[in-house]
Amino acid sequence: MRKLLLAAGLLAFLSFGSCTVSADSYASEIPLQAVGEDGAEYPWVTDGSYDTMELFSPGTVLHLTAREPGQTIWGLYLTWAAPPENWCLLADGAPVAREENHYLHQYAPIPEGAQSVSLVFPDGEALCYVKAYSRGLLPEDVQIWEPPCTQADVLLFPAHADDEILFFGGVLAEYAGERGLSTQVVYFSEYYGVREHEKLDGLWACGVRNYPVNAPFPDVKPETPEEARELFDVEQATAFLVEQLRRFRPQIVVGHDVDGEYGHETHKLVSWLLRTAVACSMDENVYPDSAAVYGVWDVPKTYLHLWDENPIRLNCRKPLDAFGGRTAVEAAALAYTKHVSQQWCWFYVSDDYEYSIADFGLYRTTVGSDTGNDMMESLTSYAQQRQQERLKKAQKMVGQLRSALGAVPNPELPPLPTRPSLLALGKNALSYLTRECLGIASALQ
Repeated sequence: MRKLLLAAGLLAFLSFGSCTVSADSYASEIPLQAVGEDGAEYPWVTDGSYDTMELFSPGTVLHLTAREPGQTIWGLYLTWAAPPENWCLLADGAPVAREENHYLHQYAPIPEGAQSVSLVFPDGEALCYVKAYSRGLLPEDVQIWEPPCTQADVLLFPAHADDEILFFGGVLAEYAGERGLSTQVVYFSEYYGVREHEKLDGLWACGVRNYPVNAPFPDVKPETPEEARELFDVEQATAFLVEQLRRFRPQIVVGHDVDGEYGHETHKLVSWLLRTAVACSMDENVYPDSAAVYGVWDVPKTYLHLWDENPIRLNCRKPLDAFGGRTAVEAAALAYTKHVSQQWCWFYVSDDYEYSIADFGLYRTTVGSDTGNDMMESLTSYAQQRQQERLKKAQKMVGQLRSALGAVPNPELPPLPTRPSLLALGKNALSYLTRECLGIASALQ
């Protein structure tokens, strides 16, 4: 019995989470009608615009139905004018979703589908718009955000919304989009209104899937270095950056040009703050409050935009599978168009002008200098580290099972008999484990 339990436990351990879901159709948007309990219509709720919003008073119930009778709603895409605090989604009168993460853009699936849905706002909310979808694969622009990283392979510190694309777009397209590495973006400036929505749309288009973090500093433009230090509390700002390094434990951190790209004083300050932060984030006596919460962290590799020492140049002209064959330049340029309110500016995305999205330098390293043009050189992604740990555990379990079965010499065993004996079950479990180890090892190559 002990051997049977061991085999079953091993199979459960390795097979957990291996299910796949297939779909043979694409979801389509379902035109909605939005009405209150008094029968009044709310056209702005369904206009698909960030420029309009509806402010609902506490206790409001908003009823949403398809304009064409008979259509089943399988999910709602909600865009809020401010981080939501407390809402509940009812499908055919039963609760199916509620506020959990306070994200501006959220998708709420309706597992069984519904002919009518209602949004309940116990404390009132500010809603830009809502879209409904039929069953199937959702459009690419429907954002289903993951929480901020627990461990970030790449951490970006842009000063403002759109800087992450104009200057770091090559990093996002390659490492977040194409390679799928855990990528966290932390903005120095906090935004409200349309620009916050544009920021999320741009990140999503670049392949970022972890929700961004904002520092509590206003978007104001200082004219001199002295004014920058007066406008922003340097001590508070440094403490914030150190806290983010300790919180996200990045393998790579990327920051602004020391000269502020085109001379922007906030860019200069954020670059200086990052250089200060990476020099002390490993010291528990510096900003001890965040050290007590997150521990300390010594960032392995720190890159600065346009830094001329230890330079690397990302290949932003190769086709990327994650973007349908578009290059990093093309993907980032398309993402920048999501910043609709900024299209009047002279900025543009390129890898062949003075603010290139491809050019960075290794400012600080604990793992040696680069020999090529890959920021991940000498590093192993957190996902790969977890796979390696899983492989070690599986190999250990193979050894334990071999021992329990009397050192079976050959893992290639016949299929399970109709009424398996305990030994046959154990042998097949061993065969499964061996194949699993080989599969994980192959994935790590």
